[in-house]
Amino acid sequence: MQVNEILMLIINLGIIIAIISNNTKLKIIPFYKLLLSSYFIIFFGWISTVIEGIIYPDFFNACEHASYLIFSIMMLVWISKIIPRRAKK
Repeated sequence: MQVNEILMLIINLGIIIAIISNNTKLKIIPFYKLLLSSYFIIFFGWISTVIEGIIYPDFFNACEHASYLIFSIMMLVWISKIIPRRAKK
């Protein structure tokens, strides 16, 4: 566990709180549920990064990298959904 990993987690915890408190305002973003879900997935990856330094390093390392993969796929899907929508305008 490194200091930068803990700082990253703390900063992004603040972002998660802001997302939750402004959830109604974020509904104007196309396919916002997919976008927010992907952020929560990567947040889980950051949590796994910190936890892997404490217990079950192999398991949480696998969770971390699986989260990054799932996040990347979800972002690709989100981007592919919003591009055609913007082109129609």
